[in-house]
Amino acid sequence: MHSIVVLIDHRPEASARVRAAVELALRRHCRLTLLAAVPGVPAYTWAPPLPPPESPRALQRACERECEQLLRLHAAAVPEALPVTMSARRGQPHAALLDEVGDRGHDLVVLAPPRSGLLGALARARHRRFLRRCPAPQVVAVPSLGGHATLPDRPARRTSSARRRRVPGASARRRVRA
Repeated sequence: MHSIVVLIDHRPEASARVRAAVELALRRHCRLTLLAAVPGVPAYTWAPPLPPPESPRALQRACERECEQLLRLHAAAVPEALPVTMSARRGQPHAALLDEVGDRGHDLVVLAPPRSGLLGALARARHRRFLRRCPAPQVVAVPSLGGHATLPDRPARRTSSARRRRVPGASARRRVRA
């Protein structure tokens, strides 16, 4: 393993994810990439009922500055012995993460568990779609009660979608009695 990428967002668990990824990167002696997705400015921001607070370009630059500050904040928590790269990409978080993995060939992706609640079904669907499309193995950092994320010692191997799990007690071929 040579490179780990972590998706950074504004959720409070992001710092726990970074700590868990740093621990894993130090154990495996690999590079760490912190990725922040810069959202696009929605079209309804400057819709007719209300005048826009700023121009769309100014809003986009403000979003980019905020993501860069977030990246610097999390990069400051990484030990100096660990090489870290900061990357900000435009678009939805999972799409930006897929682009990052495809462009730079990361060996492992550290993710947050999908959100729960009213919009949780949509978030879980996006999460499952990402898991199917991502070429790199993924580790979901689950926050514990102490605020630290836990990671397994070894990432799970990716299985192809063509293979199916065998049901206990079922045989591969059916025996037919004559």
